[in-house]
Amino acid sequence: MIAGVDIGVRSFAIVGSEGPKDEPLFYFYEIPKGKSRYEELRDLVSTFRDLTCDEDYLFVEEPPLAGGRNIRTFAALNQTVGAILSATTAQSYLVPVDSWKKATVGKGGVGKELVGQWLRLHHPGVWAECDGNQNLMDAACIAHYGFTVVRGSGNLAISWDVDLPV
Repeated sequence: MIAGVDIGVRSFAIVGSEGPKDEPLFYFYEIPKGKSRYEELRDLVSTFRDLTCDEDYLFVEEPPLAGGRNIRTFAALNQTVGAILSATTAQSYLVPVDSWKKATVGKGGVGKELVGQWLRLHHPGVWAECDGNQNLMDAACIAHYGFTVVRGSGNLAISWDVDLPV
């Protein structure tokens, strides 16, 4: 599986070329507030581990330190990334936000609305599967970026339902 992962302080979204049942994977997981940070990370790790395996390529959004985010949020995002990456044996790569946005939408630094519009225009079926969840849309675009890296191609018109040689 080639998958994109969008992270939050208490959540992750993963979209991949195939999931545990050999079909596209669209999965959003969020921990409700009220647990200790240890419990949150433990739950995220447990769920993430069940979704990935050795043969996977994971492209994970690098936590940004920008805009309205403060240093505590940045630190918590890094905790989430570190925890889920330590939970998997998949080949995992951190991707700066501007890199995946430039490779898909055509310009780094665009807002979430333009990311959703790009996905709807270029991959309407994938956009529909995201069902309005912006985290899944971001993960889908990150996965799309991952396809270009793994395949070594600049062509972004890649089918989501092809088996990729590993």
